[in-house]
Amino acid sequence: MTCKERSLLLELLSRAADVAEKTDGRVVIEPLNRYETHLVNHIGTAAELCESVGSPRLGILADFYHMNLEEADMEQSITDVAEHIFHVQLGDSNRLLPGQGHLAFQPG
Repeated sequence: MTCKERSLLLELLSRAADVAEKTDGRVVIEPLNRYETHLVNHIGTAAELCESVGSPRLGILADFYHMNLEEADMEQSITDVAEHIFHVQLGDSNRLLPGQGHLAFQPG
C-alpha cells in the first residue's frame, strides 16, 4: 500500500468509526489475499490500521480462507492481534467447512 493509499484508507476508516460510534455499530477490516487486493493482506496490517485510527468501534474480521494464503502462522497471527478481532469467518482453502480442504483444522 502506498503512503497516499494508507492516508486515504485511514481517513475513510476514521469516518466509518465515527458513524459506528453514533449508531452503536462496529466496523471491521477484512484482510484479503494478494490475488484480490494489494491494500490489506495480513491481519497484522489490519491491526496497525486499527491502532492508528484509535477507535474501539474499529476491528478485524479474520477470514481463514484469506489467512491460509497470506499468514505464515495462522495461530500466531490470531494470537498477536486477538484484542482487535471482532469476527472470525471459518472456511477452508476451498471455501468449504474447516477440515474439508487443505487446512489442518483441529477444533479444541
